[in-house]
Amino acid sequence: MLELLRVSFVSYVPRNASKSVRGVGRRRLSILSADQLNLLDKWTTTVTSSPPRILEDHICVSKVRDLYSTIPTRSVHRKSHNGDSLEEPLLAQHPTPAPDAPLPPGQSLIFFHPHTNEAELAPDQTSDAELGPPNETGFTRRMWASGGFTWNGSLRMGQDATARARVVRVERKGFEKGNPMVFVHQEIEYGHGVSCSSSRSGSNASPAPVTERRVHVYLPDIATNGILGRSKPKPVSNLPEQPPYSFSWTPTATTLFRFSALTFNAHLIHLDKEYSQKVEGHPGESSTSIIKGEIYTDGPIQNALSTDLSRP
Repeated sequence: MLELLRVSFVSYVPRNASKSVRGVGRRRLSILSADQLNLLDKWTTTVTSSPPRILEDHICVSKVRDLYSTIPTRSVHRKSHNGDSLEEPLLAQHPTPAPDAPLPPGQSLIFFHPHTNEAELAPDQTSDAELGPPNETGFTRRMWASGGFTWNGSLRMGQDATARARVVRVERKGFEKGNPMVFVHQEIEYGHGVSCSSSRSGSNASPAPVTERRVHVYLPDIATNGILGRSKPKPVSNLPEQPPYSFSWTPTATTLFRFSALTFNAHLIHLDKEYSQKVEGHPGESSTSIIKGEIYTDGPIQNALSTDLSRP
């Protein structure tokens, strides 16, 4: 069993998205009708009191092998602070897991997808529409905000497994500042058989082998005309001057396509430049969140990279 380990990661969340808005655009972002607010209240009560969703999957070696062919940590050398290659790529050090071996941390994200029919996808082609605010509230644009994992053990290759997912909190931000955002916090417990649900059965029950905290943010469905393009990523402070090693990689549209296929994710902001910019109003260029000024990377691939790079 793995020693208890916690990892958190944060994706891109628009900040001060309405600063450049004037006139009618500002008012539309600032004000929700009484009916919309009431509907938002009712949905919040419903979604946080609903029973957990149960998703089942088989942890198969072939899918992990597909992941290793997609993420660059398995084929690109890590560098020391002076630019020298430290070692062979991770794939040489950690080959594809053998049957019954532990599933490496973070790789549960390529399993346990809701099997939503195409006709039932949201307009942005995301699944899990029931987890977000009703369309009538106006919050129809979804983004991955942040997440994290706690490992008390691991899932095992070649075995059936279960995910138990529930919404634990709904958080509203920016409503009073004209930049309304709704954050949906999920807790997902992973295990084999009944192990993923045992942590809720009593105070003496063992915790789930893997617990994930996943947060999505929902934004107003408004033609922003480049509003988000004027927001800037939040700077990161307190970084070491000379980290033990570094890893440099420029993602491509091919990477996102292959990873989206692995995670059964058809969200158009990752696949369609025209939709991302013209329908959702995301910026046309950014060094951190967009591939070549076209489409957005997603939270799960950032998690896959960070957890893979942090392995011994």
